[in-house]
Amino acid sequence: MIERVKSIAIVVLVLNTILLLYFYWSNPAADVKQALSALSAETPPPVAVRDILRPERITLNFGGENYTVFDADAGIWESVGKSPAGFIEEMRDMASGESMALGVISRRDYGEVMKARSIQADFAFSIPFSEYCAEYGLTQLGRTGGIDSFTTVAYSTASPESFFVCDKLSGKYYRLSTSRARNSGLEALISRAEGLNNASYYPLRTYAGIDNDVMLPLDMKIVLPETSYRDYAVGYAGTRDGDLTTDMARAYFGESFDFTRKLTEADGSIVYMYRYGEKVLSMRDGVFEYNATADAYGSGGFFQDLRIALDFLARCGAPWRGDGAAADRNGIYLKAAGPNPDNGAYRFLFGLTRDGWRVSYENSEPFLVEVRGQRATYARLDLILCSPSPPKPLKDAAAPFDVLVANYAYIFDDLAKNGPLRQEADISTLDPFTAVMERTRDVRAGYLRPDDGSSGELAAVWVFDIDGLPYYFNLYSGEIATRAR
Repeated sequence: MIERVKSIAIVVLVLNTILLLYFYWSNPAADVKQALSALSAETPPPVAVRDILRPERITLNFGGENYTVFDADAGIWESVGKSPAGFIEEMRDMASGESMALGVISRRDYGEVMKARSIQADFAFSIPFSEYCAEYGLTQLGRTGGIDSFTTVAYSTASPESFFVCDKLSGKYYRLSTSRARNSGLEALISRAEGLNNASYYPLRTYAGIDNDVMLPLDMKIVLPETSYRDYAVGYAGTRDGDLTTDMARAYFGESFDFTRKLTEADGSIVYMYRYGEKVLSMRDGVFEYNATADAYGSGGFFQDLRIALDFLARCGAPWRGDGAAADRNGIYLKAAGPNPDNGAYRFLFGLTRDGWRVSYENSEPFLVEVRGQRATYARLDLILCSPSPPKPLKDAAAPFDVLVANYAYIFDDLAKNGPLRQEADISTLDPFTAVMERTRDVRAGYLRPDDGSSGELAAVWVFDIDGLPYYFNLYSGEIATRAR
């Protein structure tokens, strides 16, 4: 009898092992870590603020109009591992123990001082200055007062005892001066960056003869490997019911999930509703949308609301982290932030990265979360998963200025139809070439997710921000990647 019980127990254990292995290997939407998290019903830790709140670009001037541009992951902004101190650590060291004097300067004065050997870090949106200083330990800088928000921090050897803080969106420029120069670390940082193998950049005014300081690489060897993607919902095996919306509804509604109703709309949308619409989660064509009523109003501040948004996203169970260290190298970054003018909620827009390159969506965005009254009240998620790509040798990309020259007429016509140019009193008086060059705000390489289905290939592109509208061109041929608007 005992031997029979042992035999039955062994059979049960073997069957359980087979079932667990089948579960892990048959779930294409989740790695082992995600599966374990689902089994234990534990919410994964949220992405750290420092991993997603980074400058959009870091521009270094080595003197004589000799520039280069780094992204925030290059160890220039913040030290990585055992690498030397980055810009923010050197700022903290220079300001430590010093009394700071605040002065207002003009945009022109700022431009002049940045013509010397200098470094500047630009964010894409305004950040409350005192909150940022408190978050990053820049205590002495935060005590100066008088600066509401910023988009840019900079240092120049032309004024070695100073920092420069700007809110370029509102046109405000400040100089923060210490009592004495303590600049050896920052000058060493510029010299270290000068020794790195990075492409040479020049202001657009150098190429086009117009007043525009947007940086363009002269030429660049680059490779963005071909990468396939699919919507997060496609092929999702689920954790309990094999249904992604059910799994997400359980996470969002918590204990109240048993009191929700599941509805299927005529257009194919699946909707979960708690009570009379206090919480609603819907899914259609791989896009999830969440709405909840607010128990209170107001904001707890930029960083508190940002953490609430990140906690909310963590409950989605998606396999990404802020540093892009997930199994398939998906990462996120904070793309935009600010109050929603319609309801006062703090709105956070998150972008997606692939192997460190930003992924643009043709007619959508990866993540949007609004926080009001210390809770997430609205979210929209359009997540994709990317397949691993083998490394390939570098090759020459199309020169971005040549791309602009070849396509300025097309861009001008599109701006006149869809952009702010359509509000001009007499467009016929504008020179198309000059108008496009003056309105170019940003140029960068990255990926494009075309709006053509739930799966496909990410395209390697040059992305031009011109008058607030995105334009995409093939990274290597310079041909128009999409005409959709």
